[in-house]
Amino acid sequence: MRVVSSGQRQSGVKAVLEHIGVPLLCLTVTALFTGLFFSTYTQDSYDYSTSSSYLTSTSSTGTPATGLFYCDAGGDVIYPWESSRNQYWNPNLWLTITLASGSLTFTQAKAIDIIWDLVVGRGGQMLLCVLAYPPMRKSLLTALERHSMHMPVVASLAFEHFSVVSWWATTRELFRGWSWRLFGYLWMIIYLLIFGTIVSAMTGYQANMRPYYSEQNSGNLMAYSNVEGLRGVKVTDGQRVGLQPDVLALSIESDPTWPLYQYYMVSSEYCMENQYGSQIRSNKTSGVLTAANSSYSGYSGYQYNSDGTVDSTKQINSSFYIDWTKNKNLSDQYQSQYSDYSGYTSSSNYYSLEAIIINCTSSNITLSNHTYELKEPVLSFESSSLQAYYRDGSGKLLNQTWLELNSQCQVLQTYQWGFSSLLLFTFCILTILFFVALLALHIDIWRNSQTNRINQKFSLYRDILDFAHQLRTEIGSKVEDMPPKDLDQSVAAQADFVTVAAYEYPQSRAQERRSRRKPKQPFNFRTDSMPRLRKMGSELKAGHEYSMGEMKRSLGMTYGPVRKQTADSIDFSV
Repeated sequence: MRVVSSGQRQSGVKAVLEHIGVPLLCLTVTALFTGLFFSTYTQDSYDYSTSSSYLTSTSSTGTPATGLFYCDAGGDVIYPWESSRNQYWNPNLWLTITLASGSLTFTQAKAIDIIWDLVVGRGGQMLLCVLAYPPMRKSLLTALERHSMHMPVVASLAFEHFSVVSWWATTRELFRGWSWRLFGYLWMIIYLLIFGTIVSAMTGYQANMRPYYSEQNSGNLMAYSNVEGLRGVKVTDGQRVGLQPDVLALSIESDPTWPLYQYYMVSSEYCMENQYGSQIRSNKTSGVLTAANSSYSGYSGYQYNSDGTVDSTKQINSSFYIDWTKNKNLSDQYQSQYSDYSGYTSSSNYYSLEAIIINCTSSNITLSNHTYELKEPVLSFESSSLQAYYRDGSGKLLNQTWLELNSQCQVLQTYQWGFSSLLLFTFCILTILFFVALLALHIDIWRNSQTNRINQKFSLYRDILDFAHQLRTEIGSKVEDMPPKDLDQSVAAQADFVTVAAYEYPQSRAQERRSRRKPKQPFNFRTDSMPRLRKMGSELKAGHEYSMGEMKRSLGMTYGPVRKQTADSIDFSV
């Protein structure tokens, strides 16, 4: 088989850039994009629950629920009380567009999709073919230096490039004998064949959706923008303030039970019974708790006097008061056990006071312009009942179970365009594997190839002449008169394999490295020259013509290309 070369040896810097630098850069960029993109854009999209973290995020005056209810890509309503639900990694939405945005018309969304398929799908496929074909051909020469291959697979890789024919020929050759290079060719062919399909499949457009619920009486669909999110807790002894025993106190100022909810926030923080009672910072032996003492409402920046009481000029109007007295015994025990933490230096006078243990005593609360004087103990609440509630525009509380049964997503007249996150991730992983295979072939060429130490320029017409010469050598002169069917059968029946004898080329980098490590051995005609003579004899029998320069090169007396006196190009005869 004839291998044509430019006759110029490749420089070391150019070889490193071509075979290591460029493919390594492509692999690094693809891996970085995959990691950064998916860590940034595929975090938990919905993380609302009935835990304290969600309840704390709800405003005390009620939160519009527009941002709490969503539609996922599959058309299901996402509720705030559900645990963390990430649609990006949901296997049920593998083919669904989950990374999308926009408010487009159908024509705009369709135009974007078509442009993507043409530019990225087909354009990217052509670009990768141009990038992958040269190293595959050079790797094929490297493989033929070491192992023989059947003529059909060599011809398909040379002429069919990345096609179903080359895929089938490579698969058959791989079953005849394992070779990691053949496996690399096969994977690159498969990837380039499916590139356009998977790029098109991972993108698309779909209608925007919005969640609605059915109105309880009329059955009309109501938007969740009319729903307020709030918190509520049950008062177990509501009869003490003229209400039902199990009344629900809501965290919204417009509700009559709002003072009870404020009362609960303060009493649950300072009047709960535990080993040391409830703690407060003060230098007094008694005092009054108001709504401003709650850490829940303290985020508004309330200031304290030097004795630990809330500054009356800064506090909000409180509808209740809870009296407290200092528990001296427990305070002394607490301060002795936690003496290092009982007080510390701070720019705020309040936090420089020692922590004391208090007992809540009598209290009073104003509901609907009526004040109720309550003796000890304070009002009792069912803390486990603290949870999120929802109220529509008419003031009706919406039950979570009822909402789950009566909510649905409705499509709008606008569209969004984007990606299927799982398909995009799959495509990125396949692309990384493609560049890994490409980098492995490049490193193999750079390290182990002899023929590619000389610049190789591939030409269709040169390939035609080389394979025609090989066919004449294997089958004989009758090949020119054989019909296509007989020629295919003859080639398939040939037991001989295609090889490239590279002994007249410079040593590969791996060979040079090994030769430098080994001590130089004296010349041995049997081991050094006999293999070359046998190879040259077999080539002469096959009808190969040698010039004097080629004879010297075959005997190992010189390296590099030999220029023909009557040829227009430089060639190697193998």
